[in-house]
Amino acid sequence: MRQFGGDSRFSGFIAALSVATFLVLGGVSFAQGDVDHHLRLNIKAHDGEVSSVAISPDGKLVASGGLDGKIKIWDGDDGKLLQTLGENLEISTVAFSPDGERLLTASRDEEKNFILQTWDPVKGKLKETIKGHGQKINSAAYSPNGKMIASGSGDNTIRTWNSRNGRDIGSYKAGKNDVLSVNWSPDNDYIVSGVSWDGNILIVDASSDELVKTLPGHSNWVNTVLYTPDGKNIISGSKDGSVRIWDAKSGKEQKNIREWWWGEISQLAVTADGVLLAGATEKDSVVIWYVDGKVLDVLSGHSGRVNSVAFSLDGKIVVSGGNDGTIKIWATPGTGDARSLFELGGEHDKGSEQIKEDDKEAFKWYSKAADQGYTEAMARVGEMLAAGDGVKVDLDKAVKMLGAAADKGHIGAMYSLGNMYAVGKGVARDPNKSAELWASAAEKGHVKARMKLKNQAGGIDPESIDKASLEWVVKTAEGGDVKAQYSLGAVYRKGGKGIPQNRTKAVKWFKQAAKAGDVRSQYYLAESYELGQGSPSSPKEAMKWYKSAAEKGLGAAQFKLAGGYAKGVGVAKSTKDAVKWYRKAADQGNPEAMAVMAEMYKTGKGVKKSGAEVAKWLAKAAERGDVGAMYELGNMYSKGKGVKKNSGQAAKWFLAAAQRGNALAQLNVGLMYSLGETVKKDDTRASAW
Repeated sequence: MRQFGGDSRFSGFIAALSVATFLVLGGVSFAQGDVDHHLRLNIKAHDGEVSSVAISPDGKLVASGGLDGKIKIWDGDDGKLLQTLGENLEISTVAFSPDGERLLTASRDEEKNFILQTWDPVKGKLKETIKGHGQKINSAAYSPNGKMIASGSGDNTIRTWNSRNGRDIGSYKAGKNDVLSVNWSPDNDYIVSGVSWDGNILIVDASSDELVKTLPGHSNWVNTVLYTPDGKNIISGSKDGSVRIWDAKSGKEQKNIREWWWGEISQLAVTADGVLLAGATEKDSVVIWYVDGKVLDVLSGHSGRVNSVAFSLDGKIVVSGGNDGTIKIWATPGTGDARSLFELGGEHDKGSEQIKEDDKEAFKWYSKAADQGYTEAMARVGEMLAAGDGVKVDLDKAVKMLGAAADKGHIGAMYSLGNMYAVGKGVARDPNKSAELWASAAEKGHVKARMKLKNQAGGIDPESIDKASLEWVVKTAEGGDVKAQYSLGAVYRKGGKGIPQNRTKAVKWFKQAAKAGDVRSQYYLAESYELGQGSPSSPKEAMKWYKSAAEKGLGAAQFKLAGGYAKGVGVAKSTKDAVKWYRKAADQGNPEAMAVMAEMYKTGKGVKKSGAEVAKWLAKAAERGDVGAMYELGNMYSKGKGVKKNSGQAAKWFLAAAQRGNALAQLNVGLMYSLGETVKKDDTRASAW
């Protein structure tokens, strides 16, 4: 099959069209715009379900069979209908002979007989009609040498036939099971089949019609089974949703592949080189795996169950048919143009429910796209080489790749290369060169490049933001930069440098940064809710954000949260939690929390009374400048309450508090000087205090 790429005249026609989704000609839609980038043709083929599809060995023809009883032959390049064959009630299987000269079909005819037929697919002439099965023929396949046909039926038999004259060669009875699928070993010696009720795989000797091996393991019907091209493995797909790989010689299961999102497996196909496996699934899609079971890509576009799938002989095309009555012709993932390769890399780079994030796989496809000169891919390869994502760090190659992309005008590459010159990573440090690259990116709208130019010597500092730079800071914040969001919140909280105070805007930016985990923003957002500044007062929201910041270790937030628990404001009142958070804040050096801890030990609120603990926490608070703690500690030493009476210590702490303006401490110091207690009597000093 000719692909729609390169010099194909049809490719040129499609590329010239400017259509948002599909160009529809008759019943054929040509993929355009935002649809799956692998989809080439979408053919409305049958009235009702498409039960089976096949591709001729030369890729020129696509055959389909449907439950509408029609056998149709399509041009593989443009989707034109070439032939409609037979008069039947339903078609279950279509398959081309290895030389492409015949088409094999399994059907229920108008007399309700279950028959096989062979056709000349070009002339549309019937060659042979083969009768013998008493129930629906679920599967039929040519042997690799083209001399035989195997078929599996609801009559519980596997049968073999001479492909030229339809003569019955042999038969094997599979117990009470419907035979759902049949396929041949590459050497033409064995037929592998999947059956219904037992969920087993049967290997039958084609010459003797004897059972060679039974492979148990599936928990439900085995809908599809095949040999790998080298004959070493058997691969099966089941109604139980699993794809299993077996050693053909020993019959041992090698791997069980199962993901919830693909549901039942209807049919499998493998490329002639044995590299890729395709699966028609219950969930609207064709899954493309490597044969080791790793998902390469998912081809999405069918509406409803996909019943059949086939690869072209060269492995470059995938054809699928489904319940929606359509045939879809896809470029096999990894064989398309540079854009397609880049998007495939992106699927593995970002990851999803269907494709696991894999930097190594992403780099592989980005590199292939980059080799074709695709600018986006060159930039991404450069970034990955610089960071060591999926590949060993290679700064020389990273610089070359980013430089090539930058020369083509890629603004992201300009920015990244500017970063490398700024710090001397892979190149000699050159601030002028970095500024030049950032300027080029900034001119094209790269917000972070603009901010790099503004803050080349360091990070964004709220104190440095003025009216002239505010626009770029806002754009950086809008782009998701958390530091910029916090900085804007801080600027609008206080105002300055020509920027008026705006508490509402402060709350807006603090909220965005807080949600991204910035602890400072969480604290100031909580404070805004507590005080009703820039937003309606909400104790509950205040405590929510204080708690978030407290759990990240911010002492000021821990103190606020403790107060909330102590008073039952914004949270359920809890002395136990209050003590917990006051202690955490105190342990981080918060003198107010230390003073509260002293008070709690003094009153026995939430803790056991202890004069020694009171003194300990007051001392800690006093040493950190808490004037009230200084006075209380002086009082304890003066009266000997909770500690041993010590006039010297009392004088020390009274004097410290007095010097900081505590009136009661000043009175006590004055009395000490006038009475000569601990200090020498001095009326002048006494009157001063």
